[in-house]
Parts: sequence; structure tokens; C-alpha cells
Amino acid sequence: MTQKQSLLFFILAFLLLFMVYMMGNNAKKSFFSEKESLELFSKEAKSLATLKNKFGDKKIVQRTIKTLNRIARATKDYKKSDVRVLMYEELSTATLGNLLRKIQNSTLNIKKLEINRLSETKASLRLEIKK
Repeated sequence: MTQKQSLLFFILAFLLLFMVYMMGNNAKKSFFSEKESLELFSKEAKSLATLKNKFGDKKIVQRTIKTLNRIARATKDYKKSDVRVLMYEELSTATLGNLLRKIQNSTLNIKKLEINRLSETKASLRLEIKK
């Protein structure tokens, strides 16, 4: 081998090694970015599955209504075509607050919520829940 050929060989080898290094570096960067997006997707999928279980369960609606009735007995409880109506009368402010807090934290599909003030310390509540 002549001196020019050996120099050309070393230059080509250096370029090949540099290209392999750059390709490996880019592959590493893309791997980590894909890993992060996969972790984010996994978290979102888990939260969506949790929400689906929470909002899709019909038993939770019945349990929530039982809990509301434990807080205060509904004076009227009847079902229309696709709506369940609960009416509460003469609720104290504390009981009304507890009912509203429970309704707010539940997964009930509320169609209408109506509160009427009867006096300074009493109120009535009408709650319509979609099925």
C-alpha cells in the first residue's frame, strides 16, 4: 500500500466511524423521546380507564343515591322516562351543604339542580338525574 492509499483508508475509516457514532447518537435520542411519549400515553390510558370505570358503572349511581338518602331522606323519589327525580324539603344549611358536597364529588349525570330558599335556615332541593 502506498502512502496515499493508507491515508485514504484512514480517512474513510474515520468517516465511517463518525457516521456510525452519529447514527447511534440519533437513535439514542429518538429512543428516549419515544420512551417519554410512551410513558405519557400509558398514564393517559390508565386515567381514561379509571374514568370509564367510574362513570360507566351503574351501581355507583345507586350507591350515591343511597348515600344521599342517608344524609337526608328524600320526600319524593320517582322516575320519569329517562330521569330520576329526588326532592328534599326543609333542609338545614348544614344538611344542604353536605348534600351539595356529595353531589358535587359524585359521578352523577345531573340534568337539573334546583334549590329554593324557604327561610333563613331552611331550603328545598330538587335533583334530576339522567340515567
